[in-house]
Amino acid sequence: MNSVLQDILGLIKRKKTKTPQDSDYIVSASYDNPKESLKPNPIMQPALVSLKKLKDWIASSITSKSVGQGWARYDDNQYTESARLTLADGVPVIMPNNGSTTIDTYLNSTVQFYDPATQKMQAENEGDVYIQTIVFKASATNANQTHLHVYLASTGPIPYERLVAEIDFPKGNTITHDQHLVFQYYAGPDFVADGNQWTLRADTGGGTVDVWDIIFFIQRTYKA
Repeated sequence: MNSVLQDILGLIKRKKTKTPQDSDYIVSASYDNPKESLKPNPIMQPALVSLKKLKDWIASSITSKSVGQGWARYDDNQYTESARLTLADGVPVIMPNNGSTTIDTYLNSTVQFYDPATQKMQAENEGDVYIQTIVFKASATNANQTHLHVYLASTGPIPYERLVAEIDFPKGNTITHDQHLVFQYYAGPDFVADGNQWTLRADTGGGTVDVWDIIFFIQRTYKA
């Protein structure tokens, strides 16, 4: 081991460099167990590591954390312009999406980010962070008194209901308004265990709100 160190020091002094190749090796040394480092004269085991193996290990580590972020899109075809979801004044309704068209090629997750059967957003790991875009169209029969609330439910101690958007209808009665909402949230243990649902509540002063053409786009930005 000492001779190897002397050779390395000699190369450093001479500033001898080369372009790395997969077939090259570097010197590694490790303890047989962590307690060895506490000894006055610890014993280290030398080894050679190929740059190809090192490169593959780094790529695998990056893949498991960063590339594993992923995204998916879920489109609803149940509620369309000719068959709208109608919300009565003050009555909460789970935001529907039957996922008739689903793009999950780049999901990189053991679970779907959304389950159309339960209408729940899902998370793979506690501590994951997600950004969700919700796109839909809406109209109100009593526009000047109507506010449409879109918020996430809470199934545990984390107050996810704080993720809320309050929508007005400035174009007037029965006029279509295109909505594009973006929310960011992290997954607590309750989210991983039970999932979560988006809720719609229309405060209309006696009118109604129609909603249709719903799309969920969900991107995991951090994999814990």
